[in-house]
Amino acid sequence: MRLILQSVSRLVLRYHRWVGLLAVLPVVLWGLSGLSHPIMSRLQPQPAAMMPPVGLSSGFDAEEMATVRPLSALSALLPGQGIHAVRQARLLRWQGRMVWQLTLPGQAERIYVDAESGMVVPDADKALAVTLARHFAGEPDRVITSMELITRFSDDYPYVNRLLPVWRVVFAGDDGLSAYVETSPLRLATLNNSLKSGFGRVFRALHSWSFINNEAVRDTVMTIFLSLAFFSSLGGLWLYGFFWRKPESGERAAPLRRWHRRLGVLVAVSTLAFTGSAILHVQLLDKGNNESVPRLLPDQLLNADSLNWVPHTIGLAANEQLDIVPVAGQVVVRASAQSASMVGRKGNGAMPAPQAATEHVHHHDGSKPAASGERYFAAGSDAIQVDGAQQHARTLAAAFAGLPEAQIDGTELVTRFAGEYGFINKRLPVWKVDFKTPDNLTLYVETTSGVQAAEVRDMQRFEGFSFAYLHKWNFLDGIGKDGRDVLLCVFALLNVVVVVLGAWLWLRRRKTPASA
Repeated sequence: MRLILQSVSRLVLRYHRWVGLLAVLPVVLWGLSGLSHPIMSRLQPQPAAMMPPVGLSSGFDAEEMATVRPLSALSALLPGQGIHAVRQARLLRWQGRMVWQLTLPGQAERIYVDAESGMVVPDADKALAVTLARHFAGEPDRVITSMELITRFSDDYPYVNRLLPVWRVVFAGDDGLSAYVETSPLRLATLNNSLKSGFGRVFRALHSWSFINNEAVRDTVMTIFLSLAFFSSLGGLWLYGFFWRKPESGERAAPLRRWHRRLGVLVAVSTLAFTGSAILHVQLLDKGNNESVPRLLPDQLLNADSLNWVPHTIGLAANEQLDIVPVAGQVVVRASAQSASMVGRKGNGAMPAPQAATEHVHHHDGSKPAASGERYFAAGSDAIQVDGAQQHARTLAAAFAGLPEAQIDGTELVTRFAGEYGFINKRLPVWKVDFKTPDNLTLYVETTSGVQAAEVRDMQRFEGFSFAYLHKWNFLDGIGKDGRDVLLCVFALLNVVVVVLGAWLWLRRRKTPASA
């Protein structure tokens, strides 16, 4: 048995050297770029506010509401004006006037119509974006050098940001500060500056290998090198357990070899965790790309002539906004509290919004109405629809999934990033809708925008769990994000040291052959 182990170990040693040598450069790139991620998250610009400016979309008094006319009566919505349908209509206070903000199908820039006169307010979406950008960036007076309506993801505004369309507002100054804002809902998508942009490009190039444009080729190449690193580490553990011997009396092991062995054993489990979870991440996850767009339902529209409701009879709370949305082909009026932006939130956590007290409210057929902070009314009625928000989420999810509502297993209001719905998804609050399917399909939908925020199946759950706990070490959340990131950086750096020592030993062996 001993001879068999020795024979196997010699074979493992041979391949450990060559396999490890091939993985040196990728491991160095991954390790050093991994160090940049926590640094980047701490050096990025932080928003001056999480909530939009007070008074833009809420706090309407009775006198203001009395000036609001039904949309169908406004000249801007007549077919002769070229507007036949809208995706959503939201009531705003803009420059002292009540206006309807209209999201039109196939059009990124919103249209604004004076709620009393029916006149279109020119360039209002752009002006609103400036107001939001100054508010969130805390820059009321800095000169703005340029603006652009972003309708697709790019290297400057990658898919990881999730939100579209957004306005990019660039401020003057050497720091390259820019704000990306959504005008419906009123929220900040991200803040950027030269430092964050530079770190982001380095991370995507060296850690995600974005320089390989073809995703299939990139995933294949990365998997090959990740597998080499995985099996090299596994081979090192085998050698330590079955082949290594203590130096005999008077014999002294080479210092570099000794440190390579010691550090290799110390970090081996972390290497297996990093590379194994990365392989699953690369192969199982639909990571999306800059060609992706937020998923909307094309047929969720309101005919212009059906918007004949006057919102005078609904009493709005001080923090409530009012909008009109289509639900199952019906015109529905919604009163809801304004949500906070998620930019600047450090990792998973609850949203700083009024409805945060209802973090996870479960609903099944026959349950009590949702405490979602939203009130739904049928147009022309002041009676609250029971479970209106929940029904809206079910209708959206069933349409996105292409499944009947009878297959819905349950719904849940989610107001914090946790578990399978992490911070990467950016949108809160959302509704989690579970379906009775073989792979346990779950859709997360944002009723505020009508967007599908995430799609999760059993395979993604498995990958997400492994990535969260084996790659990002979320099991250490108890010691705090700073403590966890320090440990991650230490082990990432030690992995780099181990492979560099191994490469140096190989080079030295090539010059002067030595025994193992």
